[in-house]
Amino acid sequence: TGTFHVARDITERRALSEARELLSRAAAAAPIVIWAIDMEGRYTLLEGGALGRYGLRPGELVGQSIFEFNRDAPERLAEVHRGLAGEAFTTNGAWRDTVYEAHYVPLRDASGAQSGLMAVVLDITERVRAAESRARADKLEALTILAGGVAHDFNNLLVGILGNAALALLELPEGSPARPILQEIEDAARRLADLSRQMLAFSGRGQFVRQQVDVNAVVAEAVAAAAR
Repeated sequence: TGTFHVARDITERRALSEARELLSRAAAAAPIVIWAIDMEGRYTLLEGGALGRYGLRPGELVGQSIFEFNRDAPERLAEVHRGLAGEAFTTNGAWRDTVYEAHYVPLRDASGAQSGLMAVVLDITERVRAAESRARADKLEALTILAGGVAHDFNNLLVGILGNAALALLELPEGSPARPILQEIEDAARRLADLSRQMLAFSGRGQFVRQQVDVNAVVAEAVAAAAR
């Protein structure tokens, strides 16, 4: 006798689905992790191109409890509780061999009531390593500057020591008991001069000289110096 049709407007649902698909594609192309949970702590979203670094797949944890997944990470559980309490914040942390930066944002419904929590996690491992490398380079540069300055002042003092020791030896007779002491002072000052040259080379103001040495003689000299 005829037909009966029921039509439902799914424009909003389709737009939401398309937006979710777009978010999923964008997240998969970026080195990030995006997750969302409801107020009970159950995952409702897990996407991102960096999931593989954490041993996870998109959507793998959806429906599971974030509290159970992070049961061995009390610091992350504390962050989740902060977010579920309505706080938006950014924090850094470490998981396995990565360092991350996490941005927590509370989710709210149309009435303004909190309905969950979302986090965007960025892998900043390389950034942290680069910063640590720069810090080491800065420390090394400061050390070389210090070594050069110390070596320069050290040389000035050694000139006076060696000069005065040489003058004293000229004034003393050959049999004077003070001559061996002054000669030891000269020897020690020359060894210090060698050390100063090494410091200058380290600071870039000098250069290393490669040559063959008699190790036995070096050891014997060091032992004799320590025994004095």
